[in-house]
Amino acid sequence: METMNSRFLSLVVMLSIFLPTVKFAAESSSEGVNPYKQRPHVIGVQASSVAGLGLDYKYAFGDLLHWRATGMAFPSKRYNSTTIFYNIGSEFQFNLFQAITGPNTFVRGYVGPAVSLWVNEYSWGEKTRNINAGGTLGFELVIASRFNIHGDLGLGYYQYGSASNYYTTVAGGIGIGILF
Repeated sequence: METMNSRFLSLVVMLSIFLPTVKFAAESSSEGVNPYKQRPHVIGVQASSVAGLGLDYKYAFGDLLHWRATGMAFPSKRYNSTTIFYNIGSEFQFNLFQAITGPNTFVRGYVGPAVSLWVNEYSWGEKTRNINAGGTLGFELVIASRFNIHGDLGLGYYQYGSASNYYTTVAGGIGIGILF
């Protein structure tokens, strides 16, 4: 019990030192600016088991909220059948912290809900739908005030096909983009 209390106390002390430092770095950096104030749009690619797969577009609504939409379509032909796979997804990102870490670099952490629909359509008329939803905890790094690298990890809730098969598991994704 004593080691549990000492670990908790050391965690509280570390957080009380770290969090004001991040806030101070975000407020006091005179070398750079938040790149989303100059370029609120991002276009890129993403692979996320919760928020979707394919091309993505993100918009920054000020300092606290970002929204991302993702989607793709992929037709394939095998032997005598044709399959079309497509998905669409969306994610809201609420900033936990953000910091200007240099003249051209910026980092932020976020949390938020995400949902996506994955569909396979077969030439013989069958269609499967998978709905993925969950919450994510993510990070984002902007390099050279223009290039975005992001990743997230969270809890995903999946419903496969028309049957009542529901699964909960660890989910995540990565992506890159260009601010404009």
